[in-house]
Amino acid sequence: TLLHTSDTLKFISKSLDSERRAEIRYVYDFCRLSYSSGVSELIEALLAFAKGDYRNMLILLGTGDRFLSKCQVVNANR
Repeated sequence: TLLHTSDTLKFISKSLDSERRAEIRYVYDFCRLSYSSGVSELIEALLAFAKGDYRNMLILLGTGDRFLSKCQVVNANR
């Protein structure tokens, strides 16, 4: 959900600020960018839903999910 995604983004940003190891900072930064893009897409999907534009809402939800999944893939490959 949007709330959990926003909470995760806050956690990533805090962790990035305190992390000293370059490799881990890279992962946090990558995830921060992915989650920021994902949150933007989820907000746009919510706005599309409010307008009754269900087709566009589904497209935006899929795009947002792909952004969020990128961080999971990077972490799994570490």
